[in-house]
Amino acid sequence: MIGPRKPPVILRLRRHFVERWMQRLGDIPSLEDVNRCVAQGQVIRRQQTLFRSDRGRLVKWKMLCEVWNHEAGIILRIDEDHGAAVTVIVPDAQGKWMDRQP
Repeated sequence: MIGPRKPPVILRLRRHFVERWMQRLGDIPSLEDVNRCVAQGQVIRRQQTLFRSDRGRLVKWKMLCEVWNHEAGIILRIDEDHGAAVTVIVPDAQGKWMDRQP
């Protein structure tokens, strides 16, 4: 029987992830807290390897896995190949999702 896949397990936190977490959520993340957040969340997109055209050549491009945790109000981007949390996305004051620096 085919069912939903389990959420990815985070083995490491990338420096960018830690910086964004501290900037946007205010504390230092632990691996346990991030894995709990992922386990309680919903996978909204699995990691995909895509190809795009660049000057007539096909270039490999990776779309990261995204996990949404409604309770925490965040989206996590995860590199499933390496088991790494890459960034955290939070809504700004107007409710727009911030995935870039203001």
